[in-house]
Amino acid sequence: MDKHIETIFTPRFVGSRFEGHRLPLEFLDDLQVLGKINTTIAKWLWKQNNVGRKRVPNGFDKGVSYAITDIKAGSTMPTVELIAPKVGLFPTQYAEYFQQAPRKLTEAIQVLDEGGDPTSVLPQEILQMMETFGASLRPDELVEFNPSASKPARFTPSNRKRLIVQVSKDRQYTKAGFLRGTLSELDKKRQSFHLQLVNGKTISGSYGKEFKEDLMDAFSEEEDNSQKLIAIHGTILYNAQDFPITIKLVSEVEFLEQLDVGWRLEQIGELKDGWCENHGEAFDPSHLADLSDRFDSDFTFSYLPHLYPMPDGSISAEWESDAFDISLVITLPSMSSVLHILNFATDESIEMEIDLNETEGWIKLNTHLEEKV
Repeated sequence: MDKHIETIFTPRFVGSRFEGHRLPLEFLDDLQVLGKINTTIAKWLWKQNNVGRKRVPNGFDKGVSYAITDIKAGSTMPTVELIAPKVGLFPTQYAEYFQQAPRKLTEAIQVLDEGGDPTSVLPQEILQMMETFGASLRPDELVEFNPSASKPARFTPSNRKRLIVQVSKDRQYTKAGFLRGTLSELDKKRQSFHLQLVNGKTISGSYGKEFKEDLMDAFSEEEDNSQKLIAIHGTILYNAQDFPITIKLVSEVEFLEQLDVGWRLEQIGELKDGWCENHGEAFDPSHLADLSDRFDSDFTFSYLPHLYPMPDGSISAEWESDAFDISLVITLPSMSSVLHILNFATDESIEMEIDLNETEGWIKLNTHLEEKV
């Protein structure tokens, strides 16, 4: 049978991960979801035009499929095509509903992007399907559903959260991420666990058999009887206030060093106003998270620093060395810093400013540490 083929989506993925026409593998599942949503919208449109009919006709979506055929220039723009049967020279009689569906979804996302109510365009049960789209988007990433238009219908992580919370019965949403902590409970029979976070709260989760050995290792104690620090990556369920509720799917178990920067900064983030003899304000968690991200991406030196909060709101990073006293005082949120190096043998000291907002600043820091530690 001849096929009717036409492009229905060319979403533009925007962000550094998508440069060079690259599409991370996890987003292939997102594109697959678009096909399922398109078929669901097509069925809904048919029912809208046939009031009183609860079911679409038999064979409504017979022979309909979707394919990714190209990644166009302009960040990353995968082409999603609709493949439908033809009757003679024309598409099947129901093809028009599959052709209209992408426009409806794009319209709903545009309304969402403008702060409106997307349920005025599509029903809640269809919008709920968007929970499986964009879960891996990072804060600085987005998807444009109509990239060539003046209003490109942007689907951002914040828009996605607002949509899923709105249509969710419990006002909850999922996203890909990770949580740091220690295992407080492991049930091998039920394949479940409890992860204790830095604030003392525990989060439950379930795991696949492939993570059994890693989690059993994580549940055992270190040689000094301390608990092992880990980060569990996967799909996490959050409430509307961004507090984690449970880990729904584990994708990786990462073992952390005792001086892990992210963990230590989370500890510092728990400090309250007046934490230093009635002096010192609480630290902004977003500023600490930004610093943690920069350490993860740009710090290449082998040894992690000891991190200490300062009453003036800065962070002091200190490295152990027999020959030098080395400290880096980091001002937040500007990421400006001053590196202090004292030579114990000569009493010679060096002081230099380093901009940790710039990659060059991290290169300078890594180089000096390699030379001195």
